Amino acid sequence: MSQEIQFPLSTVLYESGWCLIGLWNCVPTDPLWRRENVIGTRPIVALPWTSVVIDRSRRRNDLVDPNSAVFYRANEPYERRLISPRGDRCIFISPSAELLHDVLDEAQLEAQHDAFPFTVGPAVSRVTRAQHELGCALFNNRRLNPIEVESSLTEILRMLVGAAGRQMRRPCARPTQSTQRAHRELVHNTKSVLAKSLDDPAGVMPFGIESLGKCVHASPYHLCRVFKRETGVTIGQYWMRLRLRSAAERLVWTDQSITNIAHRFGFSSHAHFTSSWSAEFGSPPSALRQARS
Repeated sequence: MSQEIQFPLSTVLYESGWCLIGLWNCVPTDPLWRRENVIGTRPIVALPWTSVVIDRSRRRNDLVDPNSAVFYRANEPYERRLISPRGDRCIFISPSAELLHDVLDEAQLEAQHDAFPFTVGPAVSRVTRAQHELGCALFNNRRLNPIEVESSLTEILRMLVGAAGRQMRRPCARPTQSTQRAHRELVHNTKSVLAKSLDDPAGVMPFGIESLGKCVHASPYHLCRVFKRETGVTIGQYWMRLRLRSAAERLVWTDQSITNIAHRFGFSSHAHFTSSWSAEFGSPPSALRQARS
């Protein structure tokens, strides 16, 4: 049985007046699943390691997963709904008001009452590696100069805000309100099916578009068209990145072998996993595994 690095509900790894980074681990038995949660006094960007539904007041519910970055305003109330048997695990980053405004200004966006102007954005491949490397180094008490930590966190926020801003501005046809709701529900249900397969102890199910369409009660063509329009990527791209980003956590935070991780996430071999990983992140998975040492 492979060992997974364990940590408490909330672990602050580094904090300064400029920014903060920490680990979050809300296990399925935690009482927080059964009541309203409230973000602290600073805005938060969460980088999920597991899939979870976030219910926000006056906002549509979001199924977020390792392909997502989640943006919370300070003191925001929310509830979470369980998807993964591993609960809600993530790295979270909190910028100062100055840093928040600076990164938004660069992206030509305006803060809304000292908050991000979006709730969810896409993950960024460079951030996937950077968050785990920095998080693991701080967790293991590796001595890092504050300027190293803060410059890394600034760059991570720049990339995440830039990606979320580009997604927000992406032009798309405006269907009727009822059609928009139906499309969002279809994408939500598709992500839910993929997330549940990802967390199956027996291993990742090999999906075809027809079988996936049957699961969400949509024709394969309609599903492909709507998913691409709503997310900006094909289902195949989304599924590949979801498996790779989920594998990234295992590379750093468990002692599983790379081969076992590859098979666990549906890759036919170590070589298949390595080539897919290198194409997405620009370096082999062994480079991220070295973050543990």
